[in-house]
Amino acid sequence: MQDQMIDMKENSNTKENVEPLTDNQICEIVLGKKSNFVKKMIGPLKLTSNVALSQQNQEMAKTIEEQAKKINEQDNRL
Repeated sequence: MQDQMIDMKENSNTKENVEPLTDNQICEIVLGKKSNFVKKMIGPLKLTSNVALSQQNQEMAKTIEEQAKKINEQDNRL
């Protein structure tokens, strides 16, 4: 696949009167238009793992619990 992309890039630069293919065009031809590889070339995608999401959820749950306790304490004072 990579060799095919390199060949296409080299060959598109040598043809006369033809505009060379861009990297994204070559990726679309080789990998297909709906491929995530093409999207990744546009810019970095932030991927979050399940472990990171689980940790974030636990931290948020802890914060919510702490805030609920503070609200209850304030209600009792009033």
